[in-house]
Amino acid sequence: MARPGLIPGSSVATGLADRSPARCPPGESSAVLQHIPPPEKRTLRERVDTALKLSRELDEHLRQTLIPASRRVRELAQGKSANDRGGDVTGTLRVAVDDDSPQQQDRTVRHAVDALLEADRFAAAKRVRLHEYCRSIRLAVQGELNGEPL
Repeated sequence: MARPGLIPGSSVATGLADRSPARCPPGESSAVLQHIPPPEKRTLRERVDTALKLSRELDEHLRQTLIPASRRVRELAQGKSANDRGGDVTGTLRVAVDDDSPQQQDRTVRHAVDALLEADRFAAAKRVRLHEYCRSIRLAVQGELNGEPL
């Protein structure tokens, strides 16, 4: 069962917390981006369009998922709960008013960190694919300027 804010199929038990957030394991990268073909199989126009789409998706993911997840972890590290912040807490992990036990707080922090790591992996996979497309576009344009056919 997927938790809110996570990519379906993720879980702490799979060892996600043990992996470096800067790298996306090959299986996860391909699963996240399998609907996007490699740049070499596309025309230059398709590469540019796909790079623009990836850029927009990465921006949206950073604004709507990664940055809020980062804020959530920072708030929990500073000892603030959803109940202390006030305002709209829709979509955030909540600490029950009647259960502020250390175990519940630990679980809340663990889930928030898991969501942050998963969001970072997703962003890293998008960034890697975007970099591939940008590199491919640069090489194609350089080749065209040097008189080489696309």
